[in-house]
Amino acid sequence: MRRLKLLLFVLLYLLLGKVSVSAQETILSGGGEVSSSSGSLSYSVGQLLSTSSVSANGSVTSGVQQVYKIEVITGTQQNDILLDLQISAYPNPVINFLTIKADLQTDPLTVNVFDLNGTLLKSVMVENSAGIVPMEDLAEAIYLVEVSKRKKKLKSFRIIKQ
Repeated sequence: MRRLKLLLFVLLYLLLGKVSVSAQETILSGGGEVSSSSGSLSYSVGQLLSTSSVSANGSVTSGVQQVYKIEVITGTQQNDILLDLQISAYPNPVINFLTIKADLQTDPLTVNVFDLNGTLLKSVMVENSAGIVPMEDLAEAIYLVEVSKRKKKLKSFRIIKQ
């Protein structure tokens, strides 16, 4: 009986020990530690979750803040396409109409609008150096707008629809 209790204790210890060893793991982009005479603080940047603690002395919220970022995702240059071709998409965030403008534009451009799942929602041809992409029928979300010329992708934009 004593041997059975010991075996049960060892198994329970190993199971609980294994759970606690793999409790939290994350890849962080930065962090550090600060100390003073009144206390110390360690912090990390890149956490996925946040928690709040409130007491009579104050409150602390730990976690990460998401930034509001607008950027060009990709931009490639092809040898048979004008290397000086500048493409812009505005306004961002967009409400009804997105303007695509290309400098030194000679051939028609194709503008494809995708949702974040990669589903093609609309395709518009831009014949002149500037064109309008109607966005009023799309829901408020983030969309990927891909500009291509002769079936070669020139630029992709992340566009926010309000």
